[in-house]
Parts: sequence; structure tokens; C-alpha cells
Amino acid sequence: MIRKATPCDMDRIIQIWLDASRSAHDFIPFEYWRDHVSDMRSKYLPQSTTFVCEHENAVVGFISLVNTDLAAIFVTPEQQHHGYGRQLIQFAKAQSEHLTLCVYKNNADAVRFYLAAGFTSTEERLDPDTNQVEIVMAWGQS
Repeated sequence: MIRKATPCDMDRIIQIWLDASRSAHDFIPFEYWRDHVSDMRSKYLPQSTTFVCEHENAVVGFISLVNTDLAAIFVTPEQQHHGYGRQLIQFAKAQSEHLTLCVYKNNADAVRFYLAAGFTSTEERLDPDTNQVEIVMAWGQS
């Protein structure tokens, strides 16, 4: 089930983001993610509209949208490859005719996931915070 996140979900969302970021981004020191927990809580999540995916009454993933920008999508590592990410992407597509996102080029699994979901690469750029190349991707009609 996908539903709009509530303030009670915040701690679980942060934990999923932290665990999944550590798992998917081994090319970035974990301290980077840990040092940004406060920003996620006070800045990034409040600026977005966030939905959570539940399985057996537990939050297993979330997606955050800022207008048509898919700002975040994360599934707890233990629940990946069970279709929750696809459900979240389909949910986001139903909310908008066009979506954009950024993904680290070195996160090959995520790049494949977005390509399989119908996103196309529009440009590559350097993320100044991490010095990693990120791919800008888009889906739908702008």
C-alpha cells in the first residue's frame, strides 16, 4: 500500500534513506550520508511531498517529489527486489505527465532500474558535494 507520509513516519524514512544510501553508494564515504541526516529531516523532506510504501504494516520504502522532480526514492535494502520500487515509480508516474531525477552514474543498479522504468538520460554533470558524476534522467512529456 502506498500512502502519504505523516510526521510519525519521519524516523523510519530517515533510517531507510540512510541504510539504502550506504548500500547503494559505496563509492561515497558513509560519513557523507550520516552528516546529512539533519538536512534530510529539517530541509529536504519538508520541501517535498513524500509517500511511503507499506508491507505488512511496516514502511519498506518511500518516494519524495518536488513538483515534477523525483527527489528521492529508496527501499530498505532487506526489501529490495520485491517490486516496491516499481510500485513507487508507477505511483509517481500516475501523479504527473513528466518526471525528472538525478542518479549517480556509479550506481549502476539504479541507472538500470530507471532505464527499465522508461526514463532516458538527458545529461551528465558533476555533483559538487560528492565529486561524483550524476545522470539527469527524464520520463514523459514536458
